Amino acid sequence: MWQIIRDVGLIGLLITIIIWLIQKLLSGQGQIGSLKSQIDSLKEEKSNFKQEIQNLKGENTKLQCEINQYIHKDKLLSKFQFNKDCGIWKHKETGLDYCHKCLIEKGLESPLRKNKGTWHCSVCDSYYHEPQGDIDIAAPDYDPFG
Repeated sequence: MWQIIRDVGLIGLLITIIIWLIQKLLSGQGQIGSLKSQIDSLKEEKSNFKQEIQNLKGENTKLQCEINQYIHKDKLLSKFQFNKDCGIWKHKETGLDYCHKCLIEKGLESPLRKNKGTWHCSVCDSYYHEPQGDIDIAAPDYDPFG
């Protein structure tokens, strides 16, 4: 009889161990599901970062082009002197007058044609005028009170 009781105790112990193992495996399944969810989330984040990197590369390329334009414009303008009275650019070496709009906006060296106190650009059709200066109006020798 003791043998039966002892066998039943072992069986009960084995059943308890099996139940415990099943519970651990089931809780492990939950952890695995959670890890899979985290992995999927990280993959999506990685994809978003790749897209952001591509966007930043495009923006970087655009900014690099703008920098190159400013460098080119700076080199271009170093050959000229600006005449603020007329709003035109004078070439330092040749002395020729150039269109402000074409030089600044388009980076083009467009010489102006001078005609009777005005300059005309044949590229953008802009006109520039010589400054008139201060006009001295002589007061008449007239005294209304005297």
